[in-house]
Amino acid sequence: MKFNATLLAAAAAAVLAVAAPAVATANTQVTLDFEAATSFASVADLYAAQGISFGEAALALANDGTGAGVDGAFFTNAPTPGSSNPLAGTVMFVDAFSGSAVMNLTGGATHGFTGFVDKVSFDYASTVDAFNLVQVYAGLNGTGQRLAKISLSENQIDSGCTTSSFCHWQTVSMSFSGTAHSLVFASNGGNIAYDNISISAVPEPETYVLLAAGLLAVGFVARRRRV
Repeated sequence: MKFNATLLAAAAAAVLAVAAPAVATANTQVTLDFEAATSFASVADLYAAQGISFGEAALALANDGTGAGVDGAFFTNAPTPGSSNPLAGTVMFVDAFSGSAVMNLTGGATHGFTGFVDKVSFDYASTVDAFNLVQVYAGLNGTGQRLAKISLSENQIDSGCTTSSFCHWQTVSMSFSGTAHSLVFASNGGNIAYDNISISAVPEPETYVLLAAGLLAVGFVARRRRV
């Protein structure tokens, strides 16, 4: 029996119709605010469901009354959770005895991300000047091409606040080309705290999986038609 081109075209069109939504899916803005973490605990697996992991040197910091600031606060005026309470929120810092902490994006069970693009932004508070402190890399674990880097200025007294070491927070960002898979945060003696790390994550290309399955099905139908 002659091969039916019309049937093949119809099947291919159906596959494309099913796959179209995946093509149109936009990049996902992901913001890490560390609110679910416990003070001085590692945040390594805090965002594992989203395919994001941190090195063990990345630690959470929450006000537990043992700090040196007002009411024993380690920090004040943190940008999340957006409360009027100056002691609210949880932030991230890098262990003072570690060289750096790495954030990797590899994809996960809940969100299949393949990397992040365009720009990284975050809030920070610092008691020192730090050069090339945060760097963006194409590969995992700070490998491959370095796509961007940023230095951070000491901003502790920029707003005149004196309630804690980390009392003045500001937002910075760095743009880059290409697809990144890791962020490296240098320790700098634990003198810098971070919050609201925001990335534009790229979803898994489900389209290609659907197209491959669809073409296999079309090929099977075509073969049966030849018999």
